[in-house]
Amino acid sequence: AVTMAALCAVLALQRPFPDCPWDCPGTSVDRQQYARAAVSRLDLNRPWDQVRADLLAACGLRRDRSTEHCFNDWNHVDCCAMAASNTHRTNEDSLVEGMHPVNMLGPHIAAGSRPEAGPGGSWCTCHLQTPFDVCHKQFGASTAFKLVWCEGSTVAAIVDDSGNLLNYGEPVAEGSPERGL
Repeated sequence: AVTMAALCAVLALQRPFPDCPWDCPGTSVDRQQYARAAVSRLDLNRPWDQVRADLLAACGLRRDRSTEHCFNDWNHVDCCAMAASNTHRTNEDSLVEGMHPVNMLGPHIAAGSRPEAGPGGSWCTCHLQTPFDVCHKQFGASTAFKLVWCEGSTVAAIVDDSGNLLNYGEPVAEGSPERGL
Protein backbone atom coordinates (compact mmCIF):
# COMPACT_ATOMS: atom_id res chain seq x y z
CA ALA A 1 0.00 0.00 0.00
CA VAL A 2 1.15 3.52 -0.80
CA THR A 3 1.24 5.89 2.15
CA MET A 4 0.24 9.55 1.87
CA ALA A 5 3.78 10.57 2.88
CA ALA A 6 5.26 8.47 0.06
CA LEU A 7 2.83 9.93 -2.46
CA CYS A 8 3.65 13.49 -1.35
CA ALA A 9 7.36 12.77 -1.63
CA VAL A 10 6.93 11.53 -5.22
CA LEU A 11 4.80 14.55 -6.14
CA ALA A 12 7.36 16.92 -4.62
CA LEU A 13 10.03 15.42 -6.88
CA GLN A 14 7.83 16.01 -9.92
CA ARG A 15 7.26 19.66 -9.10
CA PRO A 16 10.58 21.43 -8.52
CA PHE A 17 8.96 24.49 -6.94
CA PRO A 18 6.14 23.05 -4.81
CA ASP A 19 5.66 26.26 -2.77
CA CYS A 20 5.64 28.65 -5.72
CA PRO A 21 3.49 30.82 -6.28
CA TRP A 22 3.80 31.64 -2.59
CA ASP A 23 7.56 31.25 -2.25
CA CYS A 24 9.32 31.56 -5.59
CA PRO A 25 13.10 31.32 -5.25
CA GLY A 26 13.58 31.57 -9.02
CA THR A 27 12.46 35.22 -9.16
CA SER A 28 14.97 37.85 -10.20
CA VAL A 29 13.87 40.49 -7.71
CA ASP A 30 15.91 43.22 -9.41
CA ARG A 31 14.28 42.50 -12.80
CA GLN A 32 10.87 42.24 -11.18
CA GLN A 33 11.25 45.62 -9.47
CA TYR A 34 12.56 47.16 -12.71
CA ALA A 35 9.56 45.81 -14.64
CA ARG A 36 6.98 46.93 -12.09
CA ALA A 37 8.42 50.44 -11.88
CA ALA A 38 8.65 50.75 -15.67
CA VAL A 39 5.15 49.43 -16.39
CA SER A 40 3.59 51.70 -13.77
CA ARG A 41 4.95 54.75 -15.67
CA LEU A 42 3.62 53.77 -19.11
CA ASP A 43 0.91 55.70 -20.94
CA LEU A 44 -1.48 52.97 -22.06
CA ASN A 45 -3.80 55.40 -23.86
CA ARG A 46 -1.91 55.31 -27.16
CA PRO A 47 -1.89 53.15 -30.30
CA TRP A 48 -1.49 49.46 -29.47
CA ASP A 49 1.81 48.99 -31.33
CA GLN A 50 3.39 51.74 -29.19
CA VAL A 51 1.90 50.35 -25.96
CA ARG A 52 3.08 46.84 -26.82
CA ALA A 53 6.63 48.06 -27.55
CA ASP A 54 6.64 49.76 -24.15
CA LEU A 55 5.30 46.61 -22.43
CA LEU A 56 8.16 44.61 -23.95
CA ALA A 57 10.73 47.15 -22.78
CA ALA A 58 9.17 47.32 -19.30
CA CYS A 59 9.35 43.53 -19.09
CA GLY A 60 13.04 43.70 -19.99
CA LEU A 61 12.55 42.24 -23.47
CA ARG A 62 13.82 43.26 -26.88
CA ARG A 63 11.39 43.72 -29.74
CA ASP A 64 12.42 41.08 -32.27
CA ARG A 65 11.13 38.01 -34.09
CA SER A 66 11.20 35.80 -30.97
CA THR A 67 9.03 38.23 -29.00
CA GLU A 68 6.41 38.93 -31.71
CA HIS A 69 3.79 36.98 -29.76
CA CYS A 70 4.50 38.67 -26.42
CA PHE A 71 1.52 40.66 -25.15
CA ASN A 72 0.03 40.22 -28.61
CA ASP A 73 -2.51 37.49 -27.95
CA TRP A 74 -4.83 36.36 -25.14
CA ASN A 75 -2.33 33.92 -23.66
CA HIS A 76 1.24 35.31 -23.55
CA VAL A 77 0.45 38.09 -21.08
CA ASP A 78 2.65 37.37 -18.03
CA CYS A 79 5.98 39.16 -17.66
CA CYS A 80 8.15 36.57 -15.94
CA ALA A 81 11.39 37.85 -14.38
CA MET A 82 13.58 34.88 -13.51
CA ALA A 83 16.96 34.28 -11.94
CA ALA A 84 19.80 33.51 -14.37
CA SER A 85 20.07 29.99 -12.96
CA ASN A 86 16.49 29.26 -14.05
CA THR A 87 16.37 30.69 -17.59
CA HIS A 88 17.10 27.35 -19.25
CA ARG A 89 14.73 25.21 -17.19
CA THR A 90 12.37 23.06 -19.22
CA ASN A 91 8.89 21.73 -18.55
CA GLU A 92 10.24 18.20 -18.16
CA ASP A 93 10.44 18.61 -14.36
CA SER A 94 7.60 21.05 -13.72
CA LEU A 95 4.96 19.34 -15.88
CA VAL A 96 2.77 22.40 -16.45
CA GLU A 97 -0.50 21.07 -17.85
CA GLY A 98 -1.24 22.04 -21.43
CA MET A 99 2.39 22.86 -22.24
CA HIS A 100 4.83 21.03 -24.50
CA PRO A 101 6.69 18.40 -22.44
CA VAL A 102 10.02 20.21 -22.99
CA ASN A 103 9.08 23.87 -23.67
CA MET A 104 12.72 24.89 -24.25
CA LEU A 105 12.63 28.68 -23.94
CA GLY A 106 16.15 29.27 -22.60
CA PRO A 107 17.81 30.32 -25.88
CA HIS A 108 14.94 32.74 -26.59
CA ILE A 109 15.10 34.17 -23.07
CA ALA A 110 18.86 34.70 -23.36
CA ALA A 111 18.56 36.37 -26.76
CA GLY A 112 15.45 38.42 -25.95
CA SER A 113 16.34 39.73 -22.48
CA ARG A 114 17.72 43.25 -22.10
CA PRO A 115 20.66 43.35 -19.67
CA GLU A 116 19.78 46.84 -18.36
CA ALA A 117 16.68 45.33 -16.70
CA GLY A 118 18.91 43.53 -14.18
CA PRO A 119 20.42 40.09 -13.65
CA GLY A 120 18.59 37.04 -14.94
CA GLY A 121 16.15 36.94 -17.81
CA SER A 122 12.61 37.84 -18.81
CA TRP A 123 9.96 36.17 -20.90
CA CYS A 124 6.28 36.58 -21.69
CA THR A 125 4.87 33.34 -20.42
CA CYS A 126 1.47 31.73 -20.83
CA HIS A 127 -1.03 32.58 -18.15
CA LEU A 128 -2.77 29.20 -18.44
CA GLN A 129 -3.35 27.46 -15.10
CA THR A 130 -2.45 30.59 -13.09
CA PRO A 131 -0.88 30.44 -10.55
CA PHE A 132 0.36 26.97 -11.54
CA ASP A 133 1.66 28.25 -14.86
CA VAL A 134 4.95 28.40 -16.76
CA CYS A 135 6.39 31.37 -14.84
CA HIS A 136 5.65 29.89 -11.43
CA LYS A 137 6.22 26.19 -12.09
CA GLN A 138 8.79 25.94 -14.90
CA PHE A 139 10.91 28.90 -13.84
CA GLY A 140 10.05 29.03 -10.11
CA ALA A 141 9.40 32.78 -10.39
CA SER A 142 6.52 35.08 -9.61
CA THR A 143 5.28 37.31 -12.40
CA ALA A 144 6.49 40.89 -12.50
CA PHE A 145 3.20 41.91 -14.10
CA LYS A 146 0.27 40.57 -16.06
CA LEU A 147 -1.68 42.26 -18.86
CA VAL A 148 -5.42 41.81 -18.33
CA TRP A 149 -8.03 42.85 -20.89
CA CYS A 150 -11.18 43.79 -19.02
CA GLU A 151 -14.08 41.77 -20.36
CA GLY A 152 -16.59 43.64 -22.46
CA SER A 153 -14.43 46.74 -22.78
CA THR A 154 -11.24 48.06 -24.35
CA VAL A 155 -9.62 48.67 -20.96
CA ALA A 156 -6.25 47.05 -20.34
CA ALA A 157 -5.13 46.63 -16.74
CA ILE A 158 -1.64 45.76 -15.53
CA VAL A 159 -1.54 43.87 -12.24
CA ASP A 160 1.15 42.25 -10.13
CA ASP A 161 1.19 38.63 -8.97
CA SER A 162 -1.11 39.47 -6.06
CA GLY A 163 -3.63 41.28 -8.27
CA ASN A 164 -2.60 44.79 -7.22
CA LEU A 165 -3.27 47.35 -9.94
CA LEU A 166 -0.06 48.81 -11.36
CA ASN A 167 -1.51 50.68 -14.35
CA TYR A 168 -4.48 50.81 -16.69
CA GLY A 169 -5.66 52.51 -19.85
CA GLU A 170 -7.42 52.10 -23.18
CA PRO A 171 -4.98 51.38 -25.98
CA VAL A 172 -6.19 52.48 -29.40
CA ALA A 173 -7.62 49.31 -30.89
CA GLU A 174 -5.92 49.41 -34.30
CA GLY A 175 -3.64 46.41 -34.36
CA SER A 176 -4.57 45.33 -30.83
CA PRO A 177 -4.44 41.61 -30.09
CA GLU A 178 -7.24 39.10 -30.15
CA ARG A 179 -8.13 39.30 -26.48
CA GLY A 180 -10.04 36.08 -25.97
CA LEU A 181 -13.18 37.95 -24.92
